[in-house]
Amino acid sequence: MSTLNDEQVRATFEQQAQLRERLTSVSVGDSIDDLPLPERTLEDWERSVMTLYLQDSREKLETFTPLLMKLELLKSIIDSKFLYKTLQYDGKRGFYMRSRTGEEFGPAALSSGEQHELVLTYDLIFNVKKDSIVLIDEPEISLHVNWQKQFLEDLNKIAKLGGVQFIIATHSPQIVGKYRNLMVALGPDMED
Repeated sequence: MSTLNDEQVRATFEQQAQLRERLTSVSVGDSIDDLPLPERTLEDWERSVMTLYLQDSREKLETFTPLLMKLELLKSIIDSKFLYKTLQYDGKRGFYMRSRTGEEFGPAALSSGEQHELVLTYDLIFNVKKDSIVLIDEPEISLHVNWQKQFLEDLNKIAKLGGVQFIIATHSPQIVGKYRNLMVALGPDMED
């Protein structure tokens, strides 16, 4: 790798600091306060050292990127559905919920519908192998109507991240929503 110029060193340094901050927020990385780069233009030897440091850091941080993306997607999907609570993750405690008032509680305290949504979403993100085809029969069971409307959008995000495909069997027009063009109706009197 050729030595980065001053602007590239600063941009790469900032990108890696942001990635470390994201990793720390999901307890995957340790909280490390970066020493700031000097305000002045870096000397040639400093740029050479920083280039090597940044390349090494990039290789180490990249190993965590797939896990980080999965954790962030899970949190995004769950937080968009659950009212007055957010999904949290701690490397020692695992997953737990935090209420708007700061109260912390385990997933067992969620409603059965919330538990179903959490387990289904977790399984689809973390337990399905790349290039799989996943069949889901009647996902509307235990899903709030508003969650049904978002279900295929969430599956699209999961499919893009995990490289998987989904086939859904449903009776719910809320799940089909704007994806009616992808629907295949089954039965003797069904329209094309």
